[in-house]
Amino acid sequence: LTLGSQGRRVTRLQVWLLRNFGWTGKLSGVLDENTLELMKKHLKTEALDANCYNKYRMDRPVQQQKIIR
Repeated sequence: LTLGSQGRRVTRLQVWLLRNFGWTGKLSGVLDENTLELMKKHLKTEALDANCYNKYRMDRPVQQQKIIR
């Protein structure tokens, strides 16, 4: 996932950022500048690859996601 990506995976990322870091943006399903900045800050990456997405279980129901606070 990179700037401009859209879809369910982006929404899952946004929910994960909300749960872990108090993200206050709108769950838009679009990887915008705000989402990208939080990715850079907390995940230390400008693009979310499948390994990172799976590592934090972002594809799973909220109760099964890995929390890193």
